[in-house]
Formats: sequence, structure tokens, C-alpha cells
Amino acid sequence: MNDIGEIYFLSTLMKILAEIAPGISLLTIRTTGVNLAEDMEAGRIDLAIGWLPHLKSGFFQRRLFVQEHVCMFRRGHPLDKKSALTKAEFEAADHVVVSASGTGHASVDGSIEKLGVTRRAVLTVPHFVAVGHILATTDMIATVPERLARHCVEPFNLRYVRLPLKLPEIGVNMFWHSRFHKDPGNQWFRSLVFDRFSD
Repeated sequence: MNDIGEIYFLSTLMKILAEIAPGISLLTIRTTGVNLAEDMEAGRIDLAIGWLPHLKSGFFQRRLFVQEHVCMFRRGHPLDKKSALTKAEFEAADHVVVSASGTGHASVDGSIEKLGVTRRAVLTVPHFVAVGHILATTDMIATVPERLARHCVEPFNLRYVRLPLKLPEIGVNMFWHSRFHKDPGNQWFRSLVFDRFSD
């Protein structure tokens, strides 16, 4: 999973495992920088969770939830009193842009450009983990998945609003290789994740 997955899933998942399977330990691996399909086929990675449109042939997948992108910024930001942003306000703002290669999030820039919207990217980062920290102390805004925004609101004193444009929804799935479809441990873990996190 990527850093969004770690933020969203891991604290809850580790609490559950501490109660029902305290002998289990997890290792998370970024979906970038590895040959995910090859490592999953070889059994080095049991399960992938996220927006991973490139995992197709040879993989099973199950939808956990669908979410939208939102615009996030700090409380007290010049746009803070707005319940929705206009396209002009969105374009005029300074943006922190996340270029999360190897995931579906990497397609966001292209989707925004296709709509004829121009962002003023004053900072580009390779992952989402620092976005809350950055937004909390600047007047930048960021386009992020809604469930990440929900997790950032309280600890970083942020808020989020709907975007003034319609981006494709984000389908968050879990993936496993067909070789391990009937593996009892893999089945147990998939069921645990699905039962707790699916809509």
C-alpha cells in the first residue's frame, strides 16, 4: 500500500490483529519501487490495497470502497469561509501537488488538465504523508482523496471542500494473485480486511 493506505488502514488493522491474532506481524511495502505483479505472483507480497489500475491479468480483486477527491487547506486560510470553491479560486491558489507514481493517483494531473483547469503548482512531492504538515503552516491547497482528508482534519487543523471540477472516482480495491486464491491464510486475511473496511 502507499502512504495513504498506511494512514487510513494500519492503526485500525493493528488494533484488530492485537485482539484476534497477536502473533501476526505485518510488513508494508510501497507500491512504487517494486515489481508488484512479480512479487505477488512469487508470494513475496500477499495482498495489495489501493487504487492500482495496472494490476489486471492473473489477479483477483475486491472493491473496498469508492471515494472522491476533495480540496484541503488550513483553517484560517483565505478560502476558509467558502463552502465550495470556484474554478477561478482553485486555479488562482498555490497548490502542493502529489505525484504518486505507480498508483492511480498519478493520473490526477492528467484528469485536471483534460478539464481545461490549470493549477499553480508551487510544490510537488512524491507522496501524501507530508501534505498535512505542509498545509497546516502555509496558504497552499491540495487535491487529495476524501478519506485521507478526513484523517488530516483534526490533527493538522485543516478542512476540506468539494472540488470545482469533477474528477474520476477513486476505487480502492484489495488485490491478490490467483496462485493464492485458495490459500487459507490469504483467505482469512482478505476476509478480515474486507469485513472491517468495505462499504
